[in-house]
Amino acid sequence: ELMERKPFGRTAPLINRAMWRNIVGMSIYQLIVSLILQYGGEAIFYGECPIEDPSNPDPSLAACELQISSVIFNSFVFMQVFNEINSRRIDSPRVFQGILKSYYFLAIIVITIVIQILVMLLVGGTEVGNAIRIGEITGVQWAVSVIVGVIALPVGILLRLWPLEWCIGPMDDDPTEQSKLEKFLHLPKRKTPIEVFEDFEDMPDDDTEAIEMEGYSKVSKQILRLRVFVHAVAFINVVKRVAEPGDDPLIAYEPVKEQEDPRGHTEREHMRMHFRARVRAIQFMNRLRGQSTDITTGKSSH
Repeated sequence: ELMERKPFGRTAPLINRAMWRNIVGMSIYQLIVSLILQYGGEAIFYGECPIEDPSNPDPSLAACELQISSVIFNSFVFMQVFNEINSRRIDSPRVFQGILKSYYFLAIIVITIVIQILVMLLVGGTEVGNAIRIGEITGVQWAVSVIVGVIALPVGILLRLWPLEWCIGPMDDDPTEQSKLEKFLHLPKRKTPIEVFEDFEDMPDDDTEAIEMEGYSKVSKQILRLRVFVHAVAFINVVKRVAEPGDDPLIAYEPVKEQEDPRGHTEREHMRMHFRARVRAIQFMNRLRGQSTDITTGKSSH
């Protein structure tokens, strides 16, 4: 399915609208569960934690708080484990489709659960467990931890059924498109992403296409002008070194000492080849600006 999907361009967002919907929705669910266990765990599991009293055979207040912290940690891990199943699909609620064929995925899930059980059983109740706030928990607390983790599955499925028009975030096809919720909240419109070319080879061959390319803004044009200026200054310096006497009266000739390399090319030949390549590059950049510049005289014609 992923191989049949069309590839996204360079300007596609890293986190699209569907991802934001899933991330925010699942974060809200996990936050609600953690807050309920943090502030209501005492009433859920004990009714009321006993007061610190060495003569009291019941669990002390410190032990009670340690168990609640352990349940929160255990529940959080199981919510993440089952949310990994939800993450198999971003838009579709069919999160279990083909799961039995994903052997590596199933192995990772099983290994994660086994490690979590070992941590709770072996570390809980020890000095290390007390230091990192992990203690032994009861069977009921284990059941609560697993149940809140399993509930993450239907929550994730319901989130994927929520329409994207009522979510916030950019779309893959058009990052500037606003959803109904964004328009209702009067959120500012996203700017068109700027596509920066790192190499001349990445630029389009057609000059008209390059000039009219969607996504070019004032900033990108300023970047092109800056590149042209920098290259022009470098070219003039190169011309002064490789020009022959009398080629141009406006250029001061600087003699270059002939030194041959092992391949038989002189330093001047190397510089001439480099200069020709740079000239072709600056001419292409000038066409993007809509003007041609004479790099030897500094005059430009529109």
